[in-house]
Amino acid sequence: VAPQDIIVDKTCNSAFTYTDFELVLRAQGITHLLFSGCTTDVCVHTTLREACDRNFQCLTISDACASGDRQAHEAALHMVTVEDGVFGALTDSSAVIEGLSRLGDRPEATKG
Repeated sequence: VAPQDIIVDKTCNSAFTYTDFELVLRAQGITHLLFSGCTTDVCVHTTLREACDRNFQCLTISDACASGDRQAHEAALHMVTVEDGVFGALTDSSAVIEGLSRLGDRPEATKG
C-alpha cells in the first residue's frame, strides 16, 4: 500500500454501505469503475448495483471475479449483460489491459 492509497474498510456486502466510498470517489473525480473480486454473486454484484444506482459507469471484469458457486457466478455475470446495460458492461482482463495500455500511449494521458 502506497502512502497516497486510500483504504475503505467494507463491513457488509456493498462497498458503499456504511462507508465514505462514494465521497472518496467523487472527491477524486472518479466516474468509471472496474469491478473484480469475491464473491461475484454477493459482494461484487451488490456493490456494482449500488454504483449503477449512483450513476457511476461500471465495467465488470469477468475473469477477475470468483464465487464458491459456479452457477451463481455465471448468473451474476449474465445479469450484467441484460436490460441494455442497466448494470454496466462486461469484459475480460485481456480487453482491460489492452485498453489501459492504449490510454497510456496517448499524448494527453496523465498520471493519477
